[in-house]
Amino acid sequence: MNASLTPVQYTAAFILFFMNAVPAEAQVAGCTDPLATNHDPLAVYNDGSCIYETTAYTPGVHMLLPPAVEETSGLVLWDGGLWTHNDSGNEPVLYKIDTLTGEVVATVQVSNALNRDWEDIAQDAQHIYIGDFGNNPGNRTDLNILILAKEDMQGDTNVIARAEILAFHYEDQKVFQSNMNDHNFDCESMIVHGDSIYLFSKNWANMYTKIYRLPAEAGNYTAELMDSLNADALITGAALDHENGVVALSGYSNFMPLLWLLWDYEGRDFLSGNTRRIDMPGILGSQTEGICFRNPGSVFVSTESTTLVTQQMFAIPVGQWIRPSIAASPGAMEKTEVRINPNPVNNKLYIRINRHTHTEPDVKIFDQMGKACDLGYFIYTRQEEGSKIEVDVAHLPDGFYVVKVQTGPQIHIGKLIKN
Repeated sequence: MNASLTPVQYTAAFILFFMNAVPAEAQVAGCTDPLATNHDPLAVYNDGSCIYETTAYTPGVHMLLPPAVEETSGLVLWDGGLWTHNDSGNEPVLYKIDTLTGEVVATVQVSNALNRDWEDIAQDAQHIYIGDFGNNPGNRTDLNILILAKEDMQGDTNVIARAEILAFHYEDQKVFQSNMNDHNFDCESMIVHGDSIYLFSKNWANMYTKIYRLPAEAGNYTAELMDSLNADALITGAALDHENGVVALSGYSNFMPLLWLLWDYEGRDFLSGNTRRIDMPGILGSQTEGICFRNPGSVFVSTESTTLVTQQMFAIPVGQWIRPSIAASPGAMEKTEVRINPNPVNNKLYIRINRHTHTEPDVKIFDQMGKACDLGYFIYTRQEEGSKIEVDVAHLPDGFYVVKVQTGPQIHIGKLIKN
């Protein structure tokens, strides 16, 4: 740091450099969401500190569901329909539901498995995953996930398919005695993200949800405990919007349905960004179970039949509560003509500019204290449709950085993760 500058003056100079003119009390890290009560407009990246007012919402019924799925538990949207299933003790069958009428238009029967307690369904580009991991007593030793190839189940037909098996146990479970609805090893929720499956537990004892990771392939594995969220609820469903990374969790507390929304996080550290709870007291008594994204701004949530309500589907516009922060997003530059990759980075960083510039772009990388980093080397190459810059970052310590790329009068700012 320049000896002639105080820490406050240096921080102010750093923010001025990026944002042209802002007050000297600017901070590098903070809450970047304008909808939060503690929003900091001067924050360069999101530190996960956002706080939100209590939010209540009453969704409208999208459609009633047929009697065949009165115990609907999981939900995905694929191949022009909503796919769901029933939970414990029912047939090992997936049902494809028409998104407008609610009628069953196709079924898939899994030939080599029982429905011990199917609780959720997830997907990636090639596969459908069925979570047979419901564990109300807490003593199951046969937890598994069934993996179906999508190519075996397309179209509006009734088919029989064979599943691959992913068996697992929790790394932190040492006792397997029955303790009905008074333990922390039940699970009804999962998503598939890249090459991994992430489970969100249903903790009867402390009302948290633990996040576990598994490889997304057949085998026998130990579910690795990653983190936990004080949900103050029983979490019953999970969905991932692959377009913008938002994770939505469904659940209930004291018979009140609710959602948790997780977004603007680092990599797959789902709790490092914003976490917001949406209560739905207007549909009190509905047992929300399955959840999936309808589009990037809304979700479908299914409820099973109870003594109070019939099985039905709600459509909830979650986009109104989510404002992704450009400054905080590792992929922020990718939404402009500047792209940086890989991110996270290890040794070499590549910056691609998808148009020609009259002058060589100016690239600077700053650490969390606002100090410009020395770059090992910098190679600029003009290409047919723009230019490429190779930057050596191997010597930088692991952590978060801010990348500034100036192309003429335009300045592009994004966050870089070094690991």
